[in-house]
Amino acid sequence: MAQTRTYLLMGSGEFEPWSAEIERAALDGRAGPVAVLPTASSVDGDTVFERWGRMGLDHYASMAVEARVLPVKTREDAEDEANARALDDASMIFFSGGKPAHLASAIVGTKLWTAMQVAL
Repeated sequence: MAQTRTYLLMGSGEFEPWSAEIERAALDGRAGPVAVLPTASSVDGDTVFERWGRMGLDHYASMAVEARVLPVKTREDAEDEANARALDDASMIFFSGGKPAHLASAIVGTKLWTAMQVAL
């Protein structure tokens, strides 16, 4: 039996204490790490990308939830099989960063995009 997918549209201000209760409810006992993709920040440089990734890891650590950052900055990264396979066991995918148009242009139609469609 297929699991129902849950989507959170939370807006800005991610990785703040206010969202922990909402995220725990969305995880609803799912196993597997949260995949943090700060892709939308990558056009601002590696330092910004890494800062968003670290904020995500720190946020989930404070909730005692395992998380990992996927190094998806470009469309080429989104075509990388290893990045797509990293979603296989993800309990949730969290996109962060301030350039959603870049996020869309980097992932739509890629192997990562396909993996997102089949990930539970």
